Amino acid sequence: AVRRGTCLLMASRTARIAAWFRSTENLKNMGRMVGGVSFFSLALLSMKRIAPGHVGLIEDRTGNLRPYVYDDGQLVLAIPIWQRCINIRLIPVKKRYIKEYKTKDDRDVEVRLLCRLQPKVHWVPEIYLKFGKDYGRGFLEQEASFDIGEVVKKYTFEELV
Repeated sequence: AVRRGTCLLMASRTARIAAWFRSTENLKNMGRMVGGVSFFSLALLSMKRIAPGHVGLIEDRTGNLRPYVYDDGQLVLAIPIWQRCINIRLIPVKKRYIKEYKTKDDRDVEVRLLCRLQPKVHWVPEIYLKFGKDYGRGFLEQEASFDIGEVVKKYTFEELV
C-alpha cells in the first residue's frame, strides 16, 4: 500500500508539472526569466577591473588586440566568450640572467646580468605581442642573449676579464 501511495503521489506531481508547462503564460514567464538571468550574468561577467600598477589590454580569441591601453583601476567591458582582459605590470621588474658564451679564442665566459625592466605605456601592446605577458624573461632570452653573444664573440678571454 505504501508503494502504491508513493506512485500516486509521484504521478500527481508529474501531472501538475506537465500541466504547468502546458500554459503559454507560464512558458513566456520562464523564457523571460531565463533570458533576463542570462543577460545580466553576461553583463556582470563582462566587467573587468585593471589591477593597480598594471595597464590592461583586451585580446580576442584570434589574438588581435584592441587599439586601446587601459589605465589601472579602470573598469573595462570585454565579452567573456570572445575576449579576455590582460593585465601587464608597469612596476619595474628585476630579472637575473646567467649564461655561458664562447669568446673569440674559443674559451667559455659566464655572463651574469641583473636587469631592471619597466615598459613604457605606449609600447605595451607591441611588447605583449612580441614577448608575451612575461616580457622580462622573453626579452632576456630573445634579445639580450643575441646581443651579448655577438659582443662576446668579438673579444678574447683576456680582453673581457
